[in-house]
Amino acid sequence: MPKGKCLSEFEKGQINGFKQNNLSNRQIAKLINRSEGCIRNYLKTKEIHVKKSKRGPKEILSPREKRLILKEASNNSISTPKIKHNLKLKASRWTIRKVLNTNVNIKYIKKLKKPPLNPHHKLTRLDWAKDKVGWDEKWRHVIWSDEKKINLDGPDGFAAYWHDLRKEEKFFQSATLEEAH
Repeated sequence: MPKGKCLSEFEKGQINGFKQNNLSNRQIAKLINRSEGCIRNYLKTKEIHVKKSKRGPKEILSPREKRLILKEASNNSISTPKIKHNLKLKASRWTIRKVLNTNVNIKYIKKLKKPPLNPHHKLTRLDWAKDKVGWDEKWRHVIWSDEKKINLDGPDGFAAYWHDLRKEEKFFQSATLEEAH
C-alpha cells in the first residue's frame, strides 16, 4: 500500500524524461523530491499507471445498443419494456431506464390531455360567448350534459412517455368509437 501522495501526471512525465536522459533513480528522486523507491516502483509498473482497470461488472449494453435505445425512445412514445422487446435486448428494463435517465435530452413526462389554448382560440371562445349573451328563451332548448367520458381503450389517467426535449410534446388521444371496432 502506498503511504505518500500519488504521482501527478507532470511528475510521471518528469520521471520518463529524466530516465530517457540516462539519470539514475537516485538523481531523479532528488530532482522531483520523491523517494527512490517511489521512482523505482513507478518505472517497474509503468504500464499499470498508464492504464487503469475499470471497476465493477462488465457493461451489459454496448455503446451501439445505448444509441438504439435513445433513438427508439426519441422517435416513439413507448415504455421501457416495449423498447426492450422491440430491440430484443438482454438488459433489464431498469438498465434501459438508467440509459434514458442519463441522457439530458430525454425526460419521462406525462402526456398533455389537450394542447394549450393559443390567443386565436381564446378570441374565438370570447366571440362565441358574446354572441350568446342575449339568449334568453333559446337556452331552454339547449340540452346540457355532464360530458361523461367513456374509455373504450382502457384507463387513461396517467399516460406518460419518454419525451425528447428537442421535439414537440405529444398529446394524449384516446381511441374513438371507429378505432375501437
